[in-house]
Amino acid sequence: IGPATPSATPTTGTSRPTPTPSTSPPRLTTLHLPLALAGACGDPGSVDLDLVLLIDASASMRARLADGSASAAAVAGTVGALVERLPGGPSPGGDRVALVRYGDDAESAGPLTLQRSAVREALVLPPAGRWSRLDRGLQVAADVFAASPPRSTAARVVLLIGDGRVSPVPPPEAIAAVNALRALDVAVFAVALGADADVATLTSMTADPRAVLSATDRRSLERAVRSLMRLARCRGTQPWPG
Repeated sequence: IGPATPSATPTTGTSRPTPTPSTSPPRLTTLHLPLALAGACGDPGSVDLDLVLLIDASASMRARLADGSASAAAVAGTVGALVERLPGGPSPGGDRVALVRYGDDAESAGPLTLQRSAVREALVLPPAGRWSRLDRGLQVAADVFAASPPRSTAARVVLLIGDGRVSPVPPPEAIAAVNALRALDVAVFAVALGADADVATLTSMTADPRAVLSATDRRSLERAVRSLMRLARCRGTQPWPG
């Protein structure tokens, strides 16, 4: 008989269980990191703008929006608030702005400037004329840009607010007028104002359907302007069609 095999020494205490591998997917945790993107695409001050506000001042602006507000008053209030929010600063920094109104013809309230007073004064003028010479408005906007050398730090932008209707000339003349702006590296963004706005014509002018938003009352007008202004600043850091 061979030697006895020693038995295992009993252990004391509780043995540690082996964890069973989990087959469920790992739990994801959302981390709210500080956005080191102050100055990110779309934020005020992230990219300077040379901005021409192209405002419909034709007879159609006497119409009421869906909430009962007068179109002209809604535009004046919304654009006035936008102008107050635009970052300013000592030249050449900050947003430069000019305003062009169109009706029977089109006129500029002045050159691109860091000053806001001329724009504020033009906003309170009532609609004038029976026609809607959007083609002339685009031409005058191009003249404003042509008279001001481009800044390497600024995106060149037209923000058009109106119903997109063109009279008495046909819409293709207004669409053709955009070519002068494109030649100056200017991007066009548009708010199609009113339930009967000509969205198709405005989209043809912008070269990108993202650059046209519809508004049928003052609240949607304010939202559209805010959204397009963010997109306009992104245009300064990303390629844009056209």
